Amino acid sequence: MYCNRCGRKISNDSEYCKYCGSSQYDDYFDEEEERRFPFGIIVFAFISVIAIIFIVVFKPFDGMFNQATAAASSEAPYPPEETSDIVGSYSATSAVYNDMNLNSLMLQLSGYAITFEVFEDNTFSASINDSYYEGTWYQEGSYVEFYSGDLSMTGEYSNGVISVSDEALGLSVVLEK
Repeated sequence: MYCNRCGRKISNDSEYCKYCGSSQYDDYFDEEEERRFPFGIIVFAFISVIAIIFIVVFKPFDGMFNQATAAASSEAPYPPEETSDIVGSYSATSAVYNDMNLNSLMLQLSGYAITFEVFEDNTFSASINDSYYEGTWYQEGSYVEFYSGDLSMTGEYSNGVISVSDEALGLSVVLEK
């Protein structure tokens, strides 16, 4: 073989060049390092893919950063008024679902059974087909808010009619007593 530094011919099993003293082992070791398989990169990529699949499938952070969920706290944003005209039973006269994934196509929810029960203690219960919600309502003038874990509807109340919408769900409902 030839010396990696000076290029003179040396014996095949030499660790050092007998002419210039250069180590032949270091260069051999570097070539071995270059030829090794990058297991660290493969392991990191595998763990990353597993983590992404876990997040997509199980959604552990779903709702954690949702402002509507943060607003649904046990504390009232302002003190509830005394017994209001809003208390009573309501059913939907119209309901519109705005599906953002369909270019804001407005779909009339024909056949949807939507009812609200509004109670004096500022709680409410609502059913939208097979979904059931319970939570708290607040009113300031004609402005009304209904909060539960999954529902955050805001709107207006006037003469026995509640007009509310949930931006996150894309749902707008008109309810009458």
